Amino acid sequence: MGKLTALKIECWNRIGLKNHVLELNLFLSNHDIDVTLISESHLKYNSKIQFKGYTLYHTPYPGNKARGGAAILIKSNINHYHLPSVQEKYLQSSSIKLLNANNEIAITAAYFPPKCPITIEQYKHFFQSQGNRFIVGGDFNAKHTHFGSRTTTTKGRRLLQVINEQVLIVKSTNKPTYWPSN
Repeated sequence: MGKLTALKIECWNRIGLKNHVLELNLFLSNHDIDVTLISESHLKYNSKIQFKGYTLYHTPYPGNKARGGAAILIKSNINHYHLPSVQEKYLQSSSIKLLNANNEIAITAAYFPPKCPITIEQYKHFFQSQGNRFIVGGDFNAKHTHFGSRTTTTKGRRLLQVINEQVLIVKSTNKPTYWPSN
């Protein structure tokens, strides 16, 4: 495989993947997406979903329940390998590592359920487990004005503290990312 230049990476959360397969297939095709980071996939171990030209890796919610969960879709022609998943009540993640000559980068889809507290140490461990070069996208359920939210939660304060301590770079629109359906 040649040198990786620019990848099109998107985050996707439609609160369940099965009912949105056609929509996601159309989006992938229309926008030539390379990697999709899916949170709240609601998939179980035996879920059978396919996307033409893509490889899907997913991590169910603990107990194999059809809620929460994370998944990652990558174009099948991109040189990569699957990394170990995290399957905890406070975090589900699916990860891959892209290979390119002497360069490697981990890409992870993550879901942090809103009602499950997470400690600073758990955040630190998660980010440190990603290696030296990584991209993590997903639903952190961590509100903070620094991320564009109108309010700040304990999860948001803890996440920002770890981001600052570990000198991580955050890419955000600084606009709300959730609009209630009502």
